[in-house]
Amino acid sequence: MSMTVKAPNPDDVFDKWLQRAPPKKLENFFAVKGVKFEKGNISKAKYVKNIVDSVVFYFQAKIEDIRIQKNKAEEVIIFPKNIKKVEFFEFGSNKVNPKTWKGNDIVPIESSIKKVSCENKKCTSGYIKCENCKGEGRISCRKCKGKGTFTCSKCAGSGFEEVEISVISYSNSKENKLKKTIKHQCPICFGSGKQFCKDCNGEGFQVCDKCKGDKRTTCKQCAGYGFSYQYRLIPVPFGVPTGPEKYEPYLFFNKDIEKAIKEDLAEEINQAKVQGIQIKDIKNLDEKFVKANLGNFDKEIGTRMKDCKSTWAKLENSGIESPMFPIYMFPVIEMDVITPTNKKFSIFSIGTDKGYVIYSPRFK
Repeated sequence: MSMTVKAPNPDDVFDKWLQRAPPKKLENFFAVKGVKFEKGNISKAKYVKNIVDSVVFYFQAKIEDIRIQKNKAEEVIIFPKNIKKVEFFEFGSNKVNPKTWKGNDIVPIESSIKKVSCENKKCTSGYIKCENCKGEGRISCRKCKGKGTFTCSKCAGSGFEEVEISVISYSNSKENKLKKTIKHQCPICFGSGKQFCKDCNGEGFQVCDKCKGDKRTTCKQCAGYGFSYQYRLIPVPFGVPTGPEKYEPYLFFNKDIEKAIKEDLAEEINQAKVQGIQIKDIKNLDEKFVKANLGNFDKEIGTRMKDCKSTWAKLENSGIESPMFPIYMFPVIEMDVITPTNKKFSIFSIGTDKGYVIYSPRFK
């Protein structure tokens, strides 16, 4: 597979690093007790124990002084009892500094508050006619079924009760035992056959148990107010640009190396000292593209590429930073060094043979 760019020669990278390394640091790392230190004795062949070819990704994001608003205005309807819980804002023609703003990006506006009538067509000033009693305030007595009386339970409605008595009759010197029935007025219904309904006092009606005689019930749609409050949520008018444009560098490499070199690398890239592949469409950032241009792809490179794409997407939606093309893809050479005194550090080259920079964060 032919590559569009290639990494520098490791021998050239090591020699370049050696030429620039401070002499005192070299002596501190490579000097052996009892042996005169000579810089010329330091060689890649002798001290570089492992070389790894890899790929890193890099882009810059513009820090927005004016926060980008992606929210849209919306209307909110609320019960009057709940409006006191809402914190309202007024901005007028003023702009808000996004760096000092601590609230939500979309907020309620006090001047937009207005009353809206209850949408329930049955509602009258917050109440509706009681459906249980049809607005009468009373319903038929459940015990007497609306009659005011009910059949006497003692006499079954006859108005009297029968009592059987014993009679001993003598005839022709003989004693005969007889049973006879006599009637008298029922002591419960007083001979009427009907009992007075105490539940409704004989009226046949009782107070509606739903509205308690009020004939009305609270409208659930407006909670009894007859109206609701409507207000508008609008995006906070961010503004107040301050100072020159600022950019945040994003390097996708080993996490400890990222921190140590990303600011310096950003400066080198801005000065065009580092060469690499420039990607101007996020869709091109895939395994096929990396292999075609650098001839190298492994699990670690795949993880860095995935992190690069997800960070890009996150920043696009943040409204605070705007990721900017191009995305750079750089070949990397890592040389692991072990000195005569068993001190260990790594030398990194980032860029192509046409332009690269060298870092050695642990060579201190």
